[in-house]
Amino acid sequence: MKKRESVHHIMAFDPIVLYLTDGLGQAEKLFKKHRVRHLPVVSGAKIVGMLSMTDLARISFVDSYDPHDFTIDTSVYSLFTLKQIMVRNPKCIPDSATIKEVAEIFLNADFHALPVVDKNKSFCEGNCRKSYVFITLNKDGRCVLQEIYLREINSIIQGYGDSLVDYAIESINNYSRSKRFKKAIVFYASKNFNLRNCFICRYHAINKYKGILYESGDNPIFCKHLKITCNSNYAVNCDCFRKEKHYIEQLSEEVKEYDNWFYGE
Repeated sequence: MKKRESVHHIMAFDPIVLYLTDGLGQAEKLFKKHRVRHLPVVSGAKIVGMLSMTDLARISFVDSYDPHDFTIDTSVYSLFTLKQIMVRNPKCIPDSATIKEVAEIFLNADFHALPVVDKNKSFCEGNCRKSYVFITLNKDGRCVLQEIYLREINSIIQGYGDSLVDYAIESINNYSRSKRFKKAIVFYASKNFNLRNCFICRYHAINKYKGILYESGDNPIFCKHLKITCNSNYAVNCDCFRKEKHYIEQLSEEVKEYDNWFYGE
């Protein structure tokens, strides 16, 4: 990882916030509507707290829940205030911080999000999460997607050694794994990297009977030449792989809306 890569490359801008005067019912609405897991709490322009979905679930003694479809007995909201259950005076990072500095903070932290503030420490500019989507491209043309903790990125990059050609970091959002993966395929193919992937091969077709989610346990590709179903990285060691410009353009149209990738060169 480059030593001076800015936190701006991985933070979520314009975060959804709670105001100190908001009730817990409003917090639940924001969690569900915006599909986020942490909300900064502000008073005026100053950050005074942090609320997580776990904090909200804990007050009703919920042991497990779907992060985006949890149900809480709203009668408990009348027993608590936002100020009582939020984490007060959360640790913040300046917008001048680097990814490396943020990773070092998360290394021994028991929290999962960091508010990003301006030089006056009074304006909520964004959030940094503890975990991110991480894409790697190897010399053999293999592209891999994984979700990792920010503190692990540096050691993973070092572990790849000379076999790593490029990498990408993305904040977790509403995009599915397959959409994120296809975004990376389009980027590397359009930049003429040595990418070998079935999604851009002339012989590929979508395996409609098995679904299209990458690494979901199913094989998203049907090879019209070999007459088999396979993972899209099957092309790495396939002598029949033929890159087709038409399929790169087709995939490019599909992923135009996904524009928040940062690539590490």
